[in-house]
Amino acid sequence: MTYQVVGVAHDIRGVKSDGSDSEQVYLPLPADRLQNYSILIRTQSDSTQVIAALATALSSIDPDIVEHASTLADILRLTPMFAIPGTAAMIATIVGFFGLLLADGHLRNC
Repeated sequence: MTYQVVGVAHDIRGVKSDGSDSEQVYLPLPADRLQNYSILIRTQSDSTQVIAALATALSSIDPDIVEHASTLADILRLTPMFAIPGTAAMIATIVGFFGLLLADGHLRNC
């Protein structure tokens, strides 16, 4: 099997701390597997404008296409690595709030 080089990507940051996964080769995906992969777009403009423009472009290509767009921050909030500490912080805030209410009530009764 032969491939044609169509471009060269800039250096990337790997996920592993030793950098062993920073060298990548990008290959075309078969058309029947495209729905299994997300497209990540980096932008410096407002993400809502980019999402709206993408939705318009996709619907002009295929009106029956189903698209779902969200920001990376929204996706990360749903991952366990970020959701668990966020939930723990929310519980700690609630417990702290009730502790302040109890302390305030106790001080008023003194």
